[in-house]
Amino acid sequence: MKETQTPQKSAEKGKKGTAQKAGKNNNKVTAEGDLEFISIVGDSGRGKSAMARSVYNDPKVIDAYPHRAWVFFSQKFDQRLLLKVVLNSLTSDPMNEIETEALELRVRQVIKKKKCLVVLDNVQCGNGGFSAEMHTWLQNLFSHCDAGSRILIATRDKELLSIAKSTPDNTIELGILLDEVCLSIIKDCSFESPIHETALNEVVKHCKGKPFAAKSIGCMVSLKHAIPDELKVQEIYKGDLFGLSYSVMPHALRQCLLYCYLFPENQSIDIGKLIKLWMANDFIVSKPEDMERVG
Repeated sequence: MKETQTPQKSAEKGKKGTAQKAGKNNNKVTAEGDLEFISIVGDSGRGKSAMARSVYNDPKVIDAYPHRAWVFFSQKFDQRLLLKVVLNSLTSDPMNEIETEALELRVRQVIKKKKCLVVLDNVQCGNGGFSAEMHTWLQNLFSHCDAGSRILIATRDKELLSIAKSTPDNTIELGILLDEVCLSIIKDCSFESPIHETALNEVVKHCKGKPFAAKSIGCMVSLKHAIPDELKVQEIYKGDLFGLSYSVMPHALRQCLLYCYLFPENQSIDIGKLIKLWMANDFIVSKPEDMERVG
């Protein structure tokens, strides 16, 4: 029987465990050479990316892995995307337009004898997704990294665990949260907006133990300044949390969000530049002297 834990204990234990797995045996050469794969697996909304991000930004991990890259895959496992992101993260080389083979050669040169941590977020199997061939390609690509280098994979596909040869020691499987935990998250994110207890208990059921759902509902309550009775519970049940979040957003926030779609997918956005673009388009409703701060 699995131990029942509070959200705080569960999150802390998960973060600590992942950080330890990311940093353990730094000087040990594994069966695949100097590279080890660590997997975070769970259904959508379970907090895989959030856990990976907490590990990625942990000061101890940053000290242990000075050469890091984060790659998000929207659909298929894109080798060229991975090469470009890794190269852009570790160097200032403007090599985005060169051939894939040249990109791969440059990445090999850059990561040679360096201790690297690469996070592969939202990795999927099938239909051009992660495969045994891709696993072999990654092993070969990072084979010349320093001892102790790690690849951290966040995925909803348990099939990937066998492909990446993940062991129980190198795998973290995220389960569902208890209703009282989801209730606590909603209250924390709603900034003490008036909440009717009966309606709240009904909405909590539709979180289905997913922290993302609880957080989204709490934020919507805060934005709308209304009790969950007024939310479209059926949309929550269907999992259309983005659509529901968008429907209750103030008009100014909708404009700011939609403007982000002008940027290429999987490309980092300079926050300062983005805020100035919002200001230039009159998207930020505020006094002139406060616009940049509000943005």
